[in-house]
Amino acid sequence: MIPPRIHLLTAAALSFYMIAGSGPAVAAAAKRAAPLAAKAKAAPSQDEEGSIKAQLQALSKAVTDANAVALAALWIKDGVLVDEEGTQTTGRADLEKKFAAAFADTRKQTIEMAPERIRVLADNVAVSEGTVIRKAADGDAEPVTRYTMVFVKQAGTWLIANATETALVPQSHYDHLQELGWLVGEWSAEKDGATVHMKADWAPDKNFIRCQFETQKPGEPQLIDNQVIGWDPRAEQVVSWNFNSGGGFSYGSWTREGRQWLINLSGVQGDGSTSKGVNVISKSDQNSFSWQTLKREVDGVAMGNTEPVKVQRVVR
Repeated sequence: MIPPRIHLLTAAALSFYMIAGSGPAVAAAAKRAAPLAAKAKAAPSQDEEGSIKAQLQALSKAVTDANAVALAALWIKDGVLVDEEGTQTTGRADLEKKFAAAFADTRKQTIEMAPERIRVLADNVAVSEGTVIRKAADGDAEPVTRYTMVFVKQAGTWLIANATETALVPQSHYDHLQELGWLVGEWSAEKDGATVHMKADWAPDKNFIRCQFETQKPGEPQLIDNQVIGWDPRAEQVVSWNFNSGGGFSYGSWTREGRQWLINLSGVQGDGSTSKGVNVISKSDQNSFSWQTLKREVDGVAMGNTEPVKVQRVVR
């Protein structure tokens, strides 16, 4: 993205998006540009859309080249930029100074403007909305911001009249976790006189599934364990954190194989010993599944596999 402190296509957090069709700054820019318009159009012609896309490509190149002069030249003379902190910069000369200072204070960056919609409101007024994509040296690319710009045509060239940015709204991880949504509810299991009762629910933002296990063995105090299931965006994998009432904790990485989930666990027990294992959840239907632990180790010593336990949904 553009270097920090440029804020348009830049920000200290490398995140912004520009809001179109709302807000006083955009409205004022459109009003200012209105006298230039001749006749309203419902959609851009291919030539107009292509010209605006060419300007967005020129913006990407100016950022990649760290060329403050070329970047500022894409604005009209009295163009406006309002960054995510609400700071307004007006005029091509001040924009050039702002961009030059940012380029001098950060490493080179490569971005791509990916327009999703271009609306020509009149012969000489248009709005572009889309995504800013940051490209890494290893070839990876990721969308990091949303943008919207008001363009006006001067002397046959589309130039930016107004650009406003705010931080990109983070996306929920619900889409990655919803295939585990069937776990939400109450469950119970019994084996060799021991009973386990589990409750699972969504966190309010649906970025996590929270589970609580209550285990009761004959003649022993009840144990309460807690688990949080989430999504690791870097590993692109479902993960979990487990905490038991004996002071132990573990971390799990989840992999789906058909109707089974394999959970590779590594942890530390309350007494300081280390543990490893693979939990296998095999879904039978919406109301039952089996649970088994394979490849158990404690301090590197193999402990064998457990027998599968059938778990049933509690229907009230």
